[in-house]
Amino acid sequence: MKAILERIQKIVEEERGTLMNGGKTVPFKILIGISVVGHLLSLISPSFFQLLTLSPSSLFGVQLWRLLTSPFVGHNLLVLSITVFSLQFGVRLLIQEYSTLHLLKTFFITQISCSIVLSILSYILYALFSSSYLLYDVSLCGMAPIIAAVIVMVKQFLPDSIVWDSGMGRIKYTHLPLNACLLSFIASLIGLVRFVVPLEIVVGTQLSWTYLRFLSPHETEAVIGDPSDHFAWATLFPSAFRPFCTLISKAVFRSLVKCGICKRKQIRHVDVTSLLSGGGPSSPAMRTLPMEGERKDSERRRQKALVELNKRLKQQKEEKIDWDEDEEEREETPEKVVSQSVSPSPIISSDPPVA
Repeated sequence: MKAILERIQKIVEEERGTLMNGGKTVPFKILIGISVVGHLLSLISPSFFQLLTLSPSSLFGVQLWRLLTSPFVGHNLLVLSITVFSLQFGVRLLIQEYSTLHLLKTFFITQISCSIVLSILSYILYALFSSSYLLYDVSLCGMAPIIAAVIVMVKQFLPDSIVWDSGMGRIKYTHLPLNACLLSFIASLIGLVRFVVPLEIVVGTQLSWTYLRFLSPHETEAVIGDPSDHFAWATLFPSAFRPFCTLISKAVFRSLVKCGICKRKQIRHVDVTSLLSGGGPSSPAMRTLPMEGERKDSERRRQKALVELNKRLKQQKEEKIDWDEDEEEREETPEKVVSQSVSPSPIISSDPPVA
C-alpha cells in the first residue's frame, strides 16, 4: 500500500509541474503553429512565399514588415523540424531558469538583428566585389537564428551537463554552438540546406551570445549581462583553441571599451591599512559582497545541483519501492518456515511397548 501511495504522489507531482510549465510555453506553441502553416503555404503557393520573404535589397525600402513575416515562411522541412524541436524541447528546459518574456525578447532580438546584419553584409560584398547574388537572389527566411539562440541559452544554463556519452568522448551542452555551426556547414555542402543557413547559425550564435553576455538584464537583480567565466567567448571553441581565442576576445573587448560600447567589470579594492588597524578579517573592510556575476553563477550551479538531486531522489524512490517489495516477500517466507518448525511432532516414548 505504501508503495502504491508513493507512486501516485510521484505521478501527481509530475503532472503538476507539467501544468505549471504548460502555461508558460503557450506563446512558443503558437509560434510553432504559425511557422508550420507558413511553410505549408510556401510550398503550395510560390507567390505567398515571395510576398512574405525577405531579401537584403528590400530591407532598406518600404518593406520593413518583411522582417516580421520572413521567419514564418520557407521551403526547407529539415530546418522547420529542427525549429519545432528547439521551440518544443529546448524551451521546456530553459523555462526552468528564464521567464517567457525573457525568452521571447532574446529570440526577437536575435532574429531581427541577424537579418539586418546579413543584409548589411550583402551590401558590403556588393560594394567590394560587385557580387549581387546575396543582395538580390537570396531570401532570408526561417528561424535558424532562433535555433542558434536556443542552443546558446542552453549552454548558458547547463554548460557542464552531458548530452551524449560514448567511448570516443562526451558531448556537453557547452559544445552545442560549435557543433551546430559545423553540422549546418556540412549540411549545406551536401545540399540539405541553403548556404545562407550556416551564415544565419553563425551570426545568430554571435549575436545571441553578445546580447546575453553584455546587454541582457537580470530578472531579479540589478545586473546587466552574464560575466561568468563559463560563458566567455572562448568557451564557444574547443579547448585547444581557447588560449588564442582568449587573446582575440580581450583585444576586441578593449577596443569596445575604448569606444564606450562595453564597460569593464568593477573591481573591489581593499584598503590594507584599514584592515591592519581594524583588527583583521573581522573588520568592516573585509565584509565585501560577492560580485553580481559570481552570485548569478553560483545560483545557476545551485539550480543545476537541485536538478541532479531531484533525479537521484527519484532513482532512490524507485529503488526503495523495489526494495520494499522484496522485503515483503522475504518477510513472508520466514513466517512459513517458522510455522513449519513449530508444528507439533509425534512424541516418541522410550518405554518398551506393552505386550
